[in-house]
Amino acid sequence: MKSARPKSARTIHVRHAKYPLNFRLAADAFRAEYVAQALKVFDGNVSRTARELGITRRALQLLVAKSRTVTDTQSAQDI
Repeated sequence: MKSARPKSARTIHVRHAKYPLNFRLAADAFRAEYVAQALKVFDGNVSRTARELGITRRALQLLVAKSRTVTDTQSAQDI
């Protein structure tokens, strides 16, 4: 089913969060949340999510794997 809105008008809502001051860590944390929300929008369908984000399925899989590492690292730092 096609969306009524043009692609440029589609949005993904990322929760308001506190990000570390370190740019790389903040970018990784944002990317992890962005990917998680995109997958949620498309009910976990990796192929569709990748297509809508304009990246390959493999690139999305790599982002998911990296996101898991970022999440695990942040959880360990919170302990």
